[in-house]
Amino acid sequence: MDLHTSQSEIDALEDVLRHSAAGEGVVATKVALAWHLRQRDSARTLKLVRDVMPVVRAARSTTHGDAVASCHARAALAAAEASALYGEVAEAERCLLDARANLNAPWDPQAEGDAWLVESLVARTRGQVERTLSALRQASRFFERTQDRERLAITRAWIEFENMAARPESAASDALAPPANGDETMAARDAILVAARAYALSCRNPAAATRAFAQAADLAHARGLVLLEVTCTLESGAAIHELGDYDRASRCFDAAALRARATGWPALIVACDTYFGALLCDLGAFDESRRTLEAAIESLSARPRGPLLAHARAALARTLLATRRPAEALAQMDAAMPLFRAADGLRDLAANLIVHARVLAAALQPARAADVLAEARTLVDVLGFESMRARLHQAHADLHHRFTLAPPADMTLPSAALHFAEAALAHGQRQVGWIPRATLLDFLAERWADAGDHERAYAYARRTLAARERETDQKMSYPLALLRVRRHAEVRAVAGQAFALGDRNAARKQAEASAPFAQRAPRPH
Repeated sequence: MDLHTSQSEIDALEDVLRHSAAGEGVVATKVALAWHLRQRDSARTLKLVRDVMPVVRAARSTTHGDAVASCHARAALAAAEASALYGEVAEAERCLLDARANLNAPWDPQAEGDAWLVESLVARTRGQVERTLSALRQASRFFERTQDRERLAITRAWIEFENMAARPESAASDALAPPANGDETMAARDAILVAARAYALSCRNPAAATRAFAQAADLAHARGLVLLEVTCTLESGAAIHELGDYDRASRCFDAAALRARATGWPALIVACDTYFGALLCDLGAFDESRRTLEAAIESLSARPRGPLLAHARAALARTLLATRRPAEALAQMDAAMPLFRAADGLRDLAANLIVHARVLAAALQPARAADVLAEARTLVDVLGFESMRARLHQAHADLHHRFTLAPPADMTLPSAALHFAEAALAHGQRQVGWIPRATLLDFLAERWADAGDHERAYAYARRTLAARERETDQKMSYPLALLRVRRHAEVRAVAGQAFALGDRNAARKQAEASAPFAQRAPRPH
């Protein structure tokens, strides 16, 4: 049985099922359909498995080894993956054990290797990085032995993806690009490799990473890799958001949220809400941003999700900082940082160390802020996270402006605050598509005025006025962005309650209500 397939092949299975009478063929078709729908329609997968399991178990007890009994492992694997995506990790682990106890190599020779791939997804859902990579390596060894070219290529691509998502500095992005004349049978591998390449680009060239994430999302969509598709759409939107294009970012987040709600996977829905909450903050909708992010955190608190909870807390800290509530912001960052460290993702760690330092400075803790920035700078320097350098220098500038600290050894400008602010502007302008915010330009204007250089101060003041005018025009001309964000408010509570209470039926109702909209959702390019 193929690992991934096209929609046309699924349609063919549906046609076979509609025209088949009861019997062994129907069971095998239902199991094949359940397997291939495990991400496209997880609720249907679980229903199909419930339908066939009594027949499969009966056949196993009476005619050991026949074609019906051989479906047991494959059906259990489909149920394990679907359950993990719903956040029901205990049920996923149980199904995985059930599948391994009923492997039947003569009838389904690749099921043992596929079990390792399913285990990697279950482990990823639980935030178990080492277990994820270990399962993928076991799968790779198995497919090497069985000489399954497609599965081996996909498994190796997943290993690269996991390495890049956690440590995007660890390989050159060009080495991860799939062959230019891609083999159609390797479409799933290509989707995973392009996503890995996007992560490798994300710390150096956000504009290029945006394009790569969008390409990966399209490739994943074609092969039914829904989790990868939504993740890449969110990452593409995040990179666009960072560059300051709120409308395009909201389009990505909107498409991802519609797709996520159609799945009914609570963790994915909460991830979308986290990105929306961060965007609302930059659109100036601070109260709505805070409510959205607090609801995300509350739904995650019943089932801690490691990096997902950390991102929600960090986003809330930024909103609280923007509304001048540094003590509350610091409480959120102090709770988030251990989770970022435990996740072993250096990109996220470096980015959020910078946020943590800004919050510490606002909370009047300069010594801690300086220590945190020193750690962030080490990561940025050693790992080459060039896209973070402007933010790092801005945080240094703010810290030196607020407090009297030792100036940098290479300082040639009148103050350390100016030294770092000018460095932030210079490094930002090296990034394709980067636009300086009015806050940075205004900071430079005020610091040059403090230094007595009124000519430079006036030049920056003019740039500040132009930037503020542009940013005001952006916010006023982005009603679609706010509308897209706000139309998710009504369903957010249902998703959060379903996740917190473990109510899969509520999640399924949410999925059924959202499905028609998800099918019509435009690709966010």
